[in-house]
Amino acid sequence: MKSGYKTIKLETWFEFKELIDSDYHHFDWIFRGQGNAKWPLSSSLERMKCEELDEEKIVNNFKAQASVFINKSELPDKDNNIEWLSLMQHHGAPTRLIDFTCSPYVAAYFAFEENNNNDRSIFCINGNKLYKRTQKLLKIPEAPKDEFSEYELYCRFGDEFDDFSNYDSYVNDRILDNQLTCVFPIRLKNYNKRSFLQSSTFLCGANIIFSFGSLLGQSLDEEDYIKFILPGNIRNTVLYDLERMNITRATLFPDLDGFSKSLKVSYDKKPPTGDER
Repeated sequence: MKSGYKTIKLETWFEFKELIDSDYHHFDWIFRGQGNAKWPLSSSLERMKCEELDEEKIVNNFKAQASVFINKSELPDKDNNIEWLSLMQHHGAPTRLIDFTCSPYVAAYFAFEENNNNDRSIFCINGNKLYKRTQKLLKIPEAPKDEFSEYELYCRFGDEFDDFSNYDSYVNDRILDNQLTCVFPIRLKNYNKRSFLQSSTFLCGANIIFSFGSLLGQSLDEEDYIKFILPGNIRNTVLYDLERMNITRATLFPDLDGFSKSLKVSYDKKPPTGDER
């Protein structure tokens, strides 16, 4: 199974912004920032160090005990696997989902938040190509031609579009069966303030026997699966520029914990120098 992506190594923040504005600004592209360029794309479930990983047991355990902490009326229907996995991901349980964002600049914040000398990575994925592959594999009806891509319609118009395509129902029936070798794009149906501000979306590996990266490589050509690498020494420039866009820890995590951590980030960055730009 192939697992290749196109690597674009950049030296400055300006180069990244220029490339995004020219080639990757369309809504079809989604992004994920990581604080170490050596880290692969992997889910929290994939990163668990267990000899025998039992995803079904983890999911069933969460379903059985979630009502202790959340009102039963707020829990998903018992067979709605997409919403259960989304709820688990939001609260930090290990799942096969991976957080992405529709904003390259939110992704950049997460790549550069921590103060270290590592090169950083920002992955750029063509969500519409993944959507079309899933649509073909699961024989999901195509939408009438529109000025927007079907992935954009799915993400932006939600239930109204899903009433036609029934995409979520098709995916929900296959999301845990480990029979396909693809990656499902998953929209958030029940936004909270944090996911709204982060422009959050998910990707989900259809088969946990394989690594997420290899599934993604199998699903996309190199031009639709990009890894930007940026040097860690431009962190000050990046964070100052993002702060001017109102992208900070406090705005992405709008609670006391987010504000508190934002103070740490604010005081451990220095004014950028000309060499960092």
